Parts: sequence; C-alpha cells; structure tokens
Amino acid sequence: SFSPDGTQLLTGGHGTIADYAYLWDIATGKMVRFFREGGMENTGSAASTAQSIYPNWFNPAVFSPDGSKILTGCNSEFSNPEYNAARLWDAATGALIRKFTNHTDSVVAAAYSADGRWIATGSRDHTAKLWEVETGRDIMTFTGHHGIVYGVKISPDGRYVLTSSDESRTGKPVILWDAVTGRELAVIQGHNGLVNAVDFSPDSRMILTAGDDGSARVWDLGAVLSRGSN
Repeated sequence: SFSPDGTQLLTGGHGTIADYAYLWDIATGKMVRFFREGGMENTGSAASTAQSIYPNWFNPAVFSPDGSKILTGCNSEFSNPEYNAARLWDAATGALIRKFTNHTDSVVAAAYSADGRWIATGSRDHTAKLWEVETGRDIMTFTGHHGIVYGVKISPDGRYVLTSSDESRTGKPVILWDAVTGRELAVIQGHNGLVNAVDFSPDSRMILTAGDDGSARVWDLGAVLSRGSN
C-alpha cells in the first residue's frame, strides 16, 4: 500500500521470522527499513530488492489512515502462537506498539477503518475480528465462513465489514456484516472458488471482489443488501 502522503510504499513478505513489513522509498526504489518483533532494522547490507527478500508467502501490511502506524499480520502455514496475532508498529521509529491476540491461527488479512479507530483481521481459524486500536481490545468476532478468511475490509462509512474466503459456490465465499451488531447481512456468490480480495468504493456504495477464477467483480451494495443471505 502507498503511504497517505504518496512518498513511501509498504509491502509485506516472509523472511526467516514472522511479521516482516518492508518500507520503500518510491523516488529511489530503495528499501528504507523493515519491521520485526523486537524493533526495527535499517537496510545496511541487507538486500535492497523485493525479489531477494520474498522467498515464500506474503504477509498483510497496511498503513493507518494518517500514515503514522503500520499494521501487519502473518500468513503462515506453520503452527505457532506468535503467528496468531496482528501487530501495530510506529511507522517512524519501527517500535512495536501492541499486539492484537485472540485468533487461534495465523492472521492473513488486515484492514483499518477510515477514521483509524478500528482494525479488522481475517485468519486461518475461519473467523474475522474487529478490534479497538487504542486499547487492542477484541470487540467482535465474525463467524460464518468454513474456510480461511483471506480478505477483510471495513467500509469507509464504518457501517459494514466485508470478508472473503476459499469456499466454493455452495458455501459463503463473501459475507457482508453489520459492523455494529456483527450480524450477517448478505452472502455474495458468483466467483468460482477462492475469493482472495475485497474492497469498498470510497462512498461505500459499491463492493469489489477478486477471485482465483481470474475475474474481478463490482457489486451494488444496495442490491446486495436487498438479496440478503438467501
């Protein structure tokens, strides 16, 4: 993701330990720093290209709306309690601010609310969660998927949470939730297989989904709500 001021790029990757996030200078293409448990390390003699530091899968990494913080997860197939947390970092210093710990498997998706007060996470434990940023408190758990939750977004108006999974057309590949009550509002079907990314339009009136079937689809939120979960 781009920093809000457009000068830096944030990417997530997997190194020899969990929860790497990499910060890049857009003008020069150089890696500024990477974040990890225990603090920050600058580039120094480290590799300066994305190819050399992405030997395996990718971890989610996003900026806070004001660019002051970085949120990461850990998309790991290995069992380790340390992988089950999302982490919040100071973007300027690399210091670890807090962990969000209540998932029972690794965190593979993460998103911020537009006002910066809330984050949402998706996990290999088949759930999504809503958290309060200031306290790290687990506010709500969304249960309804029967597969890994690969995609999660909070609508810009703060009213909805959108999640996606690796379920087939007969399951619940995309679910729209009420962000206040946690109630399932609608199921979106149409992709063939895994839906690995979801998003809202800036005015919260449209939904974007992208799947491994090679398609990206745009949905009208009002029409989705009218169909509901039937």
